[in-house]
Amino acid sequence: FFFLMIRRPPRSTQSRSSAASDVYKRQGDRMKEGCMINKSLTVLGLVIHNLALLSEGKKKIVVPYRDSALTRILQNALGGNSKTLMICALSPAQNNYDETLSTLRYADQAKKIKNHAVVNESEQDKMIRQLKDENERLKQLLQGMGSNNEMNKQMDIDPNTLEKIKEMEEQLRANAFLMEEYDKTFEEKVEEAKKQEALKLKLKESQDRLQPHLTNLNEDPLLNKKIVYPLVSEVVLVGRKNGEPLPDIVLGSVGIKPNHAKFTNQGGRICLEAEDEEAAENTFVNGEPLLEKRQLLHNDRIIFGTNSVFVYQNLQEKKEMQKIGGCLLYTSD
Repeated sequence: FFFLMIRRPPRSTQSRSSAASDVYKRQGDRMKEGCMINKSLTVLGLVIHNLALLSEGKKKIVVPYRDSALTRILQNALGGNSKTLMICALSPAQNNYDETLSTLRYADQAKKIKNHAVVNESEQDKMIRQLKDENERLKQLLQGMGSNNEMNKQMDIDPNTLEKIKEMEEQLRANAFLMEEYDKTFEEKVEEAKKQEALKLKLKESQDRLQPHLTNLNEDPLLNKKIVYPLVSEVVLVGRKNGEPLPDIVLGSVGIKPNHAKFTNQGGRICLEAEDEEAAENTFVNGEPLLEKRQLLHNDRIIFGTNSVFVYQNLQEKKEMQKIGGCLLYTSD
């Protein structure tokens, strides 16, 4: 909301100041300041006149806001999204009759300007306001219809009315949930998204660990068993990133070939075999070179290359081994 107080400079004052400047030959900042004030007020009058014409419905009217600093500052107040109150200073003296009449005409033109101010709000704020209004309306409807289920049964209310009450109660709860979501800050939403993503990864990892899989071994406890490779596909390839086709398990340690080895799933039994003799010499299962295709058992240690160490785990095999007494040989998880 803007307050604008305007009093047009009297013509006699303008003429006297001009005459004084001519007589005393004033120059410098004061004279420039007076000229700029007169220019700004003249442009302000032109802006108000053009805005009044636009409010009357006339087209192709250019409003010269940029012709002076004053009108540029008052652009939003005069023709923008705002409400402006203009106060005009008048004089009751007889000798100021012409100036008073000119100021009233000036104000009459300003009065013709019509701005349509609306509340500045974001889409989120607008949605929250609409949800609150909707909730208030639903609450009033529920109070008028009676939302107590026990009371409704005793009063034998029409089933259609009961159905409408239930729908409105559900809508009320849904609106409350949406308002709670909209009220959250950006940081809270980011934190919640991180928690959900971590929960999904944890759930996926737990599901992968229930299936036959490889997990890494490392001397550092913080890095041990942090990588899980599921072995549920019929064929799982091991190699470097330049292998053709691209391996499912990509390793980069010394001794790894582009196409190094592959796991095969045969009815739930996982077998490992090297792609060639050189790869077989750089692949070890429980410390022995992988010279031929070999079926893996739960907790078999596998080394690819020089330092890529993994352990094969299959919980189903572990349970079967425990049933036949093999749990003494496989006590670690």
